[in-house]
Amino acid sequence: MIRSIISAIFRTIIFTITLTVLTYYIYSNFFVGKPQVFPDIYDIKPLKQPSIRNYNFHYETIKTNNVNLNVIQMGNLERSNKLILFVHGFPQTAANSWYSQLRYFEQLNFTINNNANENHEYFIMAPDMRGYNQSEKPDVNNINNYDIGELVMDLKGLVDHYYIHLKKQQKSGKVIIISHDWGAVISWYFAINLPEYVEKLVILNVPHPHAMQNFRGEVLLRQLKKSWYVFYFQLGFGIPEGYFSKDNYKRFMNMFSFYIKEGYLSVEDVELVRKAYKEENALTAMMNYYRALVTGKALAGIRKLIGLPEQRRYPSISEKLSSNNLEDVQVKVPTLILWGKEDLALEELGADISYEKYIHPIVKDKSKLLKVDATHFLTFDAAETVNQALVDYLKQ
Repeated sequence: MIRSIISAIFRTIIFTITLTVLTYYIYSNFFVGKPQVFPDIYDIKPLKQPSIRNYNFHYETIKTNNVNLNVIQMGNLERSNKLILFVHGFPQTAANSWYSQLRYFEQLNFTINNNANENHEYFIMAPDMRGYNQSEKPDVNNINNYDIGELVMDLKGLVDHYYIHLKKQQKSGKVIIISHDWGAVISWYFAINLPEYVEKLVILNVPHPHAMQNFRGEVLLRQLKKSWYVFYFQLGFGIPEGYFSKDNYKRFMNMFSFYIKEGYLSVEDVELVRKAYKEENALTAMMNYYRALVTGKALAGIRKLIGLPEQRRYPSISEKLSSNNLEDVQVKVPTLILWGKEDLALEELGADISYEKYIHPIVKDKSKLLKVDATHFLTFDAAETVNQALVDYLKQ
């Protein structure tokens, strides 16, 4: 009862603030700027690569952290001596997000010789994260099921599955994490909390969780303006879901319009994503990532303040980044940050601060910030640059 009251009060406050300050943006396109229009078929350029629908990815259902995830698996398991996790973000699926990169690694036969002339063969796992596509969607009415700790432990479970279940080893090992958007948020937390699991970290277009705390003045105001949807998602009550599912998910579809028009995606490719949105409870599950990070964290703080028990299963993962000690929140594994400079949702300064302040000095000489002329979805419009940057980094 108390939990319900607290939740209702908090959401009412968020509801009021959102409607007052951000009403205009609720009725604009998903990203700030002139709304995109789904392109006319005659305006579409030829595809730059084969359609995703023509590629037969191999999926396995893997139980990790008490949820079943739909996971793309690629590579030769017996010969592999390295594991890569490709972690997608919002509002994509694994195949939609990483198609170009997965095909590229397949063309390399999943093998890369590093600068020391050592041969490494990679096994790839690219999960549809919990709540997405055909992966399990635990009770969407409990946002604690989508707490950052759960998401980190989902990934840890996949690493353990590879080493202990598939490779039949006595203990788990290290992983190379390649991540974008919400996948990158999870990966920052993963690397900071479980550095012993991470060989290398690759982040695409999401700043370190503390980077925005350094924003001031106009930069801060611009970022708040761009982040309107994060506040909007907190409303709950099915309001954001209704808005974004209206007209057959038109607002999500319009987000991909530029990439269709320029030949980076086919209309059929985007239809596969729309199909994923239509999975039962998928949209609520996807938005719960944002709700757990904002509303969920606030509710946990209120509960702690009034002496109620903790309801999250892995609160320490979130609390690790509550430290005021800079070294506690720095990443201590080699990190590559790839940043599309034309990102409409995130300020470029976040990339600079992430690299300069939140990569620990002990790994700075093995880390890199690379900015490219691309949008937030740089795996689409800068696929070749991303692919080459990944291979170059893995060779180090």
